[in-house]
Amino acid sequence: MNAIFDLAVRRPLGARARTLTLAGLTLVAGMGISSAASAGKQSPNGAAGQVTTTTAAPDPSTTTAPSTVAPSTTVAPPTTTVKAPPTTVASPKGAVTEPSLESLSSDPGSLFAVTQAIHAQDLWSTGVTGAGVDIAIIDTGVAPVPGLAGKIINGPDLSLDVPFTSIRSVDAFGHGTHLASIAAGVDPGTRSLDDRTKFVGVAPGSRIVNVRVGSFDGAVDVSQVIAGIDWVVQHRNDNGMNIRVINLAYGTQSTLPYWDDPLSWAVETAWRKGIVVVAAAGNAGTASAVTMPAVNPRIIAAGAVDQTLSTPTVFTSSAGLRKPDLFAPGAHILGLRVPGSFVDSRFPNARVGSRLVRGTGTSQATAVIAGAAALLVSKFPAASPDQIRSALIFSGTDVSGNNYGNFIQLDKAVAKLTEWGPAKSIEDNLILGGPFGTGSLEAARGGQHLVANGIPLTGEIDIMGKPWNGKAWSAATWNGASWTGGSWNGSSWTGASWTGLNWAGASWTGASWTGASWTSIAFAGASWTGASWTGASWTGASWTGASWTGASWTGASWTGASWTGASWLGAFWG
Repeated sequence: MNAIFDLAVRRPLGARARTLTLAGLTLVAGMGISSAASAGKQSPNGAAGQVTTTTAAPDPSTTTAPSTVAPSTTVAPPTTTVKAPPTTVASPKGAVTEPSLESLSSDPGSLFAVTQAIHAQDLWSTGVTGAGVDIAIIDTGVAPVPGLAGKIINGPDLSLDVPFTSIRSVDAFGHGTHLASIAAGVDPGTRSLDDRTKFVGVAPGSRIVNVRVGSFDGAVDVSQVIAGIDWVVQHRNDNGMNIRVINLAYGTQSTLPYWDDPLSWAVETAWRKGIVVVAAAGNAGTASAVTMPAVNPRIIAAGAVDQTLSTPTVFTSSAGLRKPDLFAPGAHILGLRVPGSFVDSRFPNARVGSRLVRGTGTSQATAVIAGAAALLVSKFPAASPDQIRSALIFSGTDVSGNNYGNFIQLDKAVAKLTEWGPAKSIEDNLILGGPFGTGSLEAARGGQHLVANGIPLTGEIDIMGKPWNGKAWSAATWNGASWTGGSWNGSSWTGASWTGLNWAGASWTGASWTGASWTSIAFAGASWTGASWTGASWTGASWTGASWTGASWTGASWTGASWTGASWLGAFWG
């Protein structure tokens, strides 16, 4: 057990690059799922998946109509009634103790305690729930578990798993769902948001726009994340959506300055188009610098406080000139679990009952702040991202002791925004200098690469093997033209080139993919055995044999430094 990340995936320094049968490693950092267990090295033994269909067009479709939640008119005081004893429920591995949400409400990692600490409940009591604001979660997907089902809008699945229709857009890793539940989860049938017997996230009235980029084991290339951000910006108001917040618990150890880095320019473009972007600072510790794109000073860099709510965690990256802007609870946070997901199957001791799992990291803090931003945008729709950021920073409580990074206090942020009044525009289209974001895609990867059949994805090519022209992309993304239908950077991400037998002749660093195919991706023994949630079958929910085929699961498991030498190694899920 590790005192910082009780559950995480970690690779020691010097360990060889992981080879997932078709995807190597871009690593998860910033995210941890609390567990007392650590896992041993696994090896693949499964059959290849079969691809017979193409992906759907990238236009979002609402999975189900969002449920309405009636806000409470008052915040209930702590109950003095005797709590019912925990019940025992059956599970495939035997009986487990099922604690009630009411009994967990006094746990500092519970969402009840978190929303109380940041004064979200004060806003709920006035009817502000985040309704009318959509939060884009660019992550490993979002699963429709109870508490999230009915409020998810599925954007495109840009992950390596997209050919496998049974898990398309679904979170097979377990990270994106955890964050979505923190930001905006709410149990069905919730009548009063301060009900301790219900799971309620920070902005329960907001919807989640699910843009999946991470595969079942978290693997991703920076080009996929950039494409996901571009899609959100370009489609932010399509089909009744109102995406005003991006949650990005991902970061790289880019060697570029933020004004040259393409990932940084992607989030700055989103910000300038009226979207509040919250990015994880990273989990590499106080001696390490904030990761990209949180380095960009225009957006909100999220740090985590421990359970005292007054001390930054030792794992929050904060070295150098750029510091976290805001701190939020990020230690042992109780979020919704994805039964049978990659993380869930390896760290069963992280589970709390049948529904919850503990997570620790700047990822969790990012989700808290994203939910808080959604509440403020819901109450002040004419506020610009700059105003939202400033109100949160200047109204917070100093927890760093070094005049940076305040703990969010939503009641005081409301007072600031009321005083300032609306912005002239939520967008900022004034650009001085430039062009920006034209730097090297390889440098933006920060040393982390996907590996397929021993061939790493390196150089100035994207995930499809297409040449990267930073100058052309920078102009296209600013003009809202980087996506054309289902194509990005010259490749179709929804047609034959993504789901067919090969990557349309694409090659990584000169080695042809002509023999490689999506249908040759072995899920390392993963079996989807048909778990169901409230009657809705999700053709499988146990990645019982899935493995990291070259990565070592050291005894430390998700420590605060994530992968020690790199992060969602090179990139934090953070």
